[in-house]
Amino acid sequence: MGRLLRSRDSVEPLYVNIGRRVSLTTAIDYVQSCLTRYRLPEPVRWADVIASYREKTMEKAEKLVSR
Repeated sequence: MGRLLRSRDSVEPLYVNIGRRVSLTTAIDYVQSCLTRYRLPEPVRWADVIASYREKTMEKAEKLVSR
């Protein structure tokens, strides 16, 4: 059970669903409180930034090791 939430005009909507012991209303309120000028909520956006940075770092390390 979930709901589509448009964080801004002219962007793809986010799909917000319930979690363990979290109602749909609470989940939507939490997501909306984490929205800034970006489409994604800040915790998700930062997780993506960190994962991308780590992936790039790992690729560089693998190139150094394989020399």
